[in-house]
Amino acid sequence: MNHLPAIQVSRAADGVTTVALSATAMSEENLDATRHELFPLADSLLTGEVQLDFSQVTSLGSSALGLLLTLNRRTTKAGGHLALCGLAPHLQQLLRLIRLDTILDVRRGD
Repeated sequence: MNHLPAIQVSRAADGVTTVALSATAMSEENLDATRHELFPLADSLLTGEVQLDFSQVTSLGSSALGLLLTLNRRTTKAGGHLALCGLAPHLQQLLRLIRLDTILDVRRGD
């Protein structure tokens, strides 16, 4: 069976790394694979920003939220900054409701 990659990484000259998440990257079935791709990226970041593009993601479970918190901590520890971009309005509302928008950099639009 041929699987699409969970993420696509691109780096800009200004130090911003954009990570486009596939529609299923944050699903329970694919979360371990996504974790194994994102954590080394965060750990190797010396400076700059990582922007996670959620434009294809339609849902986030509790395990995915935990992954985002851990990823944020690891990115900060490595000297970088994590930003969540392209979230659907209902996902933005979820993060506000559980107050994760006070911990995570959740950006409108993008």
